[in-house]
Amino acid sequence: HPWQPPENSPPPLPTSSLPEGYYEEAVPLSPGKAPEYITSRDYDSDAMSSSYESYDEDDEDGKGKKLRHQWPSEEASMDLVKDAKICAFLLRKKRFGQWTKQLCVIKDNKLLCYKSSKDHQPQMELLLTGHSFSYVPKDGKKKKHELRITHQGADILVLAVQSKEQAEEWLKVIKDVVVLFNVTTETDGSMTIFPVNKAELEKKLSLEKPILDGEGILENGTHIAPTDGKEQGKGKKNSKAEPKGAVSKVTGKKITRIIGLGKKKPSTDEQTSSAEEEIPTCGYLNVLSNNRWRERWCRVKDNKLILHKDRTDLKTHLASFPLRGCELIPGLDSKHPLAFRLVRNGQEVAVLESSSAEEMGRWLGVLLAESGSSTAPEALHYDYIDVETTSSVIQTAKQCFNLLH
Repeated sequence: HPWQPPENSPPPLPTSSLPEGYYEEAVPLSPGKAPEYITSRDYDSDAMSSSYESYDEDDEDGKGKKLRHQWPSEEASMDLVKDAKICAFLLRKKRFGQWTKQLCVIKDNKLLCYKSSKDHQPQMELLLTGHSFSYVPKDGKKKKHELRITHQGADILVLAVQSKEQAEEWLKVIKDVVVLFNVTTETDGSMTIFPVNKAELEKKLSLEKPILDGEGILENGTHIAPTDGKEQGKGKKNSKAEPKGAVSKVTGKKITRIIGLGKKKPSTDEQTSSAEEEIPTCGYLNVLSNNRWRERWCRVKDNKLILHKDRTDLKTHLASFPLRGCELIPGLDSKHPLAFRLVRNGQEVAVLESSSAEEMGRWLGVLLAESGSSTAPEALHYDYIDVETTSSVIQTAKQCFNLLH
């Protein structure tokens, strides 16, 4: 009989070139199991797509057609999964809420994310020790089952998995790794291995420190920010310094001062309260009116939001909205991620847009405090901005809210 390789060992790499359209697929690796592969010939380009494209169909919790991930055999670096505790192609959340498919591998006490199975170096390396982990199930608003990894209350990585079972499998491996390396997770948010409600999860977040840039790399627990990152919180900004709708980045430095984004500091008689010196309650915002955006000088006074044509014309105003009883809803659509809406009894009162994440956070904090809302900034839903920008917005909003509330 010809020699047969052991059952648990992967097949040898081919010695001759393979025809176009030939590929092998990796079965997600479970703990203690060797990699399995399924070979096939398929010239349909749709076979190259990730199984996550089926998320919008009714296949939750593994129901429906079983799909597998592509693993190009000729160029795959087998060292990527050698000694791995678990691995699979997962979706990783990037800026602006976009998702990208990456090969995620847990080795030793690290999570490694590879842009492609051909790569030898991970795009991101994250120490699993010292973090909190949670699973957020798919619901009416969210399109994906999410694994969230947080540090100091801030999301630094969000991964999408295919089902609750896969999430529990990954969390079990992560828990075993943490126990093995004898490191205790955060005391205020110990490892969560059961599904949690999104609102409850966000209420637990404590943003004492700025969020790490999700596109940076963690090496030995130290964050390396991208070279094109820009610092915020130094000096004053003109309201037109950034393009409207642009999302600012926060790199490793803590914001120590809340900045007013007006063209110049209001004179003493124009200030609405003594708190403005520390928390500006006025500034330029874009206001949606009759399907057109217009820049208006906005200020909060006596629990009202007052809109002026310009800051030099404070004797007259274009509109005034009582804030008591209003709810705040961040986001409008993907083209206006930094917009937010004032709603009363289900009716839209005003649609406003800030020019930066920091300005959005400042206004949310001010308006929440002035409206008498009991909703904390971290409990709001931020559907059109990525986790890094969301953390920056929440951090600034909490500082303003706590000082004014």
